[in-house]
Amino acid sequence: MHSGKATEILRIIESYGLNYERTGTWDGFETFLPIVAGQVERKEPILMLLPGFPFKSPNTKDKVLGVLPDLGEELALKHLDGLAEKIMAIYEFGAEVHITSDGLVYNGSMQVSDFLTEVDLLGVSDETVWNFGQAVRQMATDNGLQHLRFLRLWDLLAHPGDFQSKEYYLAHSSCIRRELKYRFGDPKFEADMANTSTRDMEMTHTRYLEFLSQDLALNEKHLALSAEAQAANIAKTAKEMMGRWKAFAAALAAVPTQYVRLSIHDSGGKDKLSMAVIPQQENGALGATPWHSTLLIERDGALRTVQRHNVDNEAYQLVYRHGRSYFYRARSKNGAWEGEKVTFEELYPTGITIRDRKAVPI
Repeated sequence: MHSGKATEILRIIESYGLNYERTGTWDGFETFLPIVAGQVERKEPILMLLPGFPFKSPNTKDKVLGVLPDLGEELALKHLDGLAEKIMAIYEFGAEVHITSDGLVYNGSMQVSDFLTEVDLLGVSDETVWNFGQAVRQMATDNGLQHLRFLRLWDLLAHPGDFQSKEYYLAHSSCIRRELKYRFGDPKFEADMANTSTRDMEMTHTRYLEFLSQDLALNEKHLALSAEAQAANIAKTAKEMMGRWKAFAAALAAVPTQYVRLSIHDSGGKDKLSMAVIPQQENGALGATPWHSTLLIERDGALRTVQRHNVDNEAYQLVYRHGRSYFYRARSKNGAWEGEKVTFEELYPTGITIRDRKAVPI
């Protein structure tokens, strides 16, 4: 009985994954069936864990609209909440998606040796990470997304302290990065990544290399280097990010709560469900996360995530919300302007959601 309901629930989760879209199967189904069956037996909510929503790319010229979340993050949150809603429709004890930001893992500085050597990876401040995270939480509240929960790095490390306070957060963020490195760092992996990486790790590393050249494009320290030194810096930064990713993954694995693991990165699918947080028009396409792209809405409501510098301003119009850039929408067929500054509230007075890979008014 429990296995039957767990199977029904996992079929819903499976349908959100890239592997299922590509092949009609998901190797993680059998991996997570015992976890979901146990939660069903205990009459508990089905728990899913997604690391993500770190901070916007620091390249606000070529990639993203700004440093705060926009419609991309809003629709991604609604997509995740919608997954839990579908489970709740068939399972009375519901479901929750726990989002744990990895922003502090990749920004700022971290202890990398016994001599407290520190490095700055992307030039994103701890305050920027805090502001982004708080805005994402407020976005979930404003949209009534009741199935989302947010975890900080402190929660994963079971670290005491008042991390709901911005001042406390900023004062102790470097310490928590050092603790992550100390407790979960893997020196052997960092020293020999080429021979100790799995196929999933290699895909993650490739992804890092792809976006780093753009993320560092406005970084003054990076730009001061020669072309050869810039290439070396990108490779070094990607390697450092992989070391931090490995430590973060180990911290996630050490959490006693059992989750169905979701991921924004591509994978073979056995140990997690890789998914596009913004549904793509092409089945099985990962697409760009909203914190690495700009959202376009076509005239028929279809969604696209693109680099900001690739937006044709003659074909698309920038829409504003809360006084800041929020997304681009396709202009009318004759290309006419519909006001110098169109606002989100004018277009969608009651809000917007995703249905069948399209953005539609609520």
